[in-house]
Order: sequence, then C-alpha cells, then structure tokens
Amino acid sequence: MTMRLIIYPPLRMSASIGSAAPQRSVWTLVMALHTGPKLVLAAMNHSVYSAATCHVSRDNRGTWEGRLTPHLASVTSLLALAELTSLMMVTVVPSVELYTIHILATGVFLVCSGLHMSLSCYIVR
Repeated sequence: MTMRLIIYPPLRMSASIGSAAPQRSVWTLVMALHTGPKLVLAAMNHSVYSAATCHVSRDNRGTWEGRLTPHLASVTSLLALAELTSLMMVTVVPSVELYTIHILATGVFLVCSGLHMSLSCYIVR
C-alpha cells in the first residue's frame, strides 16, 4: 500500500487580494486603519514591559539577568515596531514589481514577530 502526499504551494496573500484596484485599495485601507491601534498597543505594552522588568533588575543586580533585563523592554518594543513596519511594507510593496523588497519585508516580519512574542512571554512570565 503506497500513500501519496500532495503538497500544494502556499497561497500568497497578495495573490488572494488580486491585482485589481478596488481590492488593493480596500486591503491597503484596512491595513492602514489597523496600524494606528497597533501603535497605541505597542506604546502601552512598552509601559507594561518596563514595569515588569524594573523589579527584576533591582532584585538581581549582580547577575547577568539583572544587567540584561532592563534593556529587554526597549528591545521588545523595538521588535514590535519593526514587526509593524515590515507588515506595512508587505502590504504596500507589491510582490510583482518589487519582489526582493517584498520578500525581505516578509522575512523581517517573521523574525521580528517570533522574537517579539518570545521576549514578551519571557518578560511577563
């Protein structure tokens, strides 16, 4: 008995949006409206991260964790901003004309979002 596995190529979001002007305009508008609240959320998260890391640095001043932890709030907030910026680049930069920039922004988005989630979980543990 032989089983065959069919692997379909991943669907691109830009392919599902289409190249027609109304779809692209609506998608860009929705992403632009989505960006404002995400910026406010990033600023609020920075306050939470700073408050969560200040007590750790006071308790463990001599250890590596005590020296590194105060900087984690800033790094995590910068990763959130880089994630949001790269997501906007993926949305605005068309993959057909500027493929290299589109792929670079996608990679930055994936790396920054993974690191941001990991550091967020570490900080608020």
